[in-house]
Amino acid sequence: MSKILSNYFYVFTIFTLSFFDLSAQCAWTMVSTESSLTVTSEDICTVTVLIEDLICVDPNPVADFSFSPMPAYSHDPLVTFTNNSTLNHSNSWFFGDDEVSDLESPKHEYPEGEVGSYLAELKVYTQEGCSGTARLIVPVNGQTVFYGTNSFTPNGDEFNNVFIPVMITGFDPSDYEFRIYNRWGEMIFVAKDHRIGWDGTYQGKVIQDGTYSWTIDFKHVSNDGRFFLEQEALPCFVRKKSL
Repeated sequence: MSKILSNYFYVFTIFTLSFFDLSAQCAWTMVSTESSLTVTSEDICTVTVLIEDLICVDPNPVADFSFSPMPAYSHDPLVTFTNNSTLNHSNSWFFGDDEVSDLESPKHEYPEGEVGSYLAELKVYTQEGCSGTARLIVPVNGQTVFYGTNSFTPNGDEFNNVFIPVMITGFDPSDYEFRIYNRWGEMIFVAKDHRIGWDGTYQGKVIQDGTYSWTIDFKHVSNDGRFFLEQEALPCFVRKKSL
């Protein structure tokens, strides 16, 4: 701010007050929140003005947060954020996936089944408008999750007629193979689609009761690694429905 006053021209900022006059000497003093200005003209006249609370410096907030779990996994990507900030009157969260929140310590679910890293940002504000910012990378890793039954009964009723590994997450559907072998090691079924299971038939005929083995082979979705599992015992019970 600047202003012409009498014969003096002064410039005022939050830190500086300066006079420009050939016949005047000025001294600006700041102690704590009190400020004083002393003007001496031609070594004769001296005027001092004391202004209390002219400059008030409010402390900045300190933004800080943590999250769990670390890392999160794509099959259950729910992340809990804990706000550890100080002097924060209000909070603005940016989770890195175009979602936001103004809660103190929110929970956020990232896209299920997707692997990636997200830049989470917390901006905090004091009542006076001072701000602070903290950022962390939130990794969401792939995790292989699937399961299969320990037996099945392909007898034509409405229960348990198809054996199929249930794939949840962490696998590449385009690089998948499921096989069934009889007790002599002969492959009697193969599927390259994870949605297709074995119905207990071979060459169009229902197989006999017995124990079969199965394998599953697929590529991990998050890298080029592979997963292979061989199960030696799959009991198969074929019983006719009661009339």
